[in-house]
Amino acid sequence: ISFKDGLKFLLSDNAESLRNLLEKEVDYIVDILTRQIFRQGISEAVVALTPPRPPALPFLGDILPPSPKLDEVPLPLLLPGAEGVRTPGVAVLTLKELTEAVAPKLSQQDEIF
Repeated sequence: ISFKDGLKFLLSDNAESLRNLLEKEVDYIVDILTRQIFRQGISEAVVALTPPRPPALPFLGDILPPSPKLDEVPLPLLLPGAEGVRTPGVAVLTLKELTEAVAPKLSQQDEIF
């Protein structure tokens, strides 16, 4: 069966039960991929946006403190309203906390999938 014929059948009225069966699996796969992409994107952005450490001065050494890790700095974030509430709210979260709330780390069983 060609891809074209398979897709045509899948979208036809005869394959409604097959679509219902596959819907849950597609949702699960999209959830896993979205969380992985979001977590990887945040970590790459943190690495790219973290300023480099200032150079050491001769005879004085490292007198300047290291720059803070960007993912540990609390930031004010505008969040959507809760269920039934239309007004958005402001929360002070670190990027680590936001990442854990939006895209929790995958379990070992999820990673195997």
